Amino acid sequence: MSILRNKPKWLALFILAPMLSACVDAGPGPGYPPERPAPGWSRPDRPDPRPDWDRPSRPDRPDRPSRPDRPDWDRPSRPDRPGRPDRPENGGGMCTREYRPVCGQRGGRLQTFPNACEARNAGFGAVSPGECRR
Repeated sequence: MSILRNKPKWLALFILAPMLSACVDAGPGPGYPPERPAPGWSRPDRPDPRPDWDRPSRPDRPDRPSRPDRPDWDRPSRPDRPGRPDRPENGGGMCTREYRPVCGQRGGRLQTFPNACEARNAGFGAVSPGECRR
């Protein structure tokens, strides 16, 4: 250290060189967002974004209905499309994997289930939250 005390120029160079080398501006890096478009820029013209099913006929061909090959396309009970089958009474048997134990009962039998949905799917009714007491 005695060498650096005798030469103040070397001391200044020794301290300032690393600090000044860290101040280099390399420009915008890969993580910066792109520049904003100029004020006069506009989106290119695109086709009409509205779907066709909300209009009774197409505006480019008002004399032609939307479905010329099927004149009865809007009739609800047409023969080529049977009605939708009924949904099952229960919720379909799918449950989440949450762990919130419940005590279920069917008849006189008590059983602990991970959640109320699992108890319903097994045919049990949820009696109380938590595990069953024996």
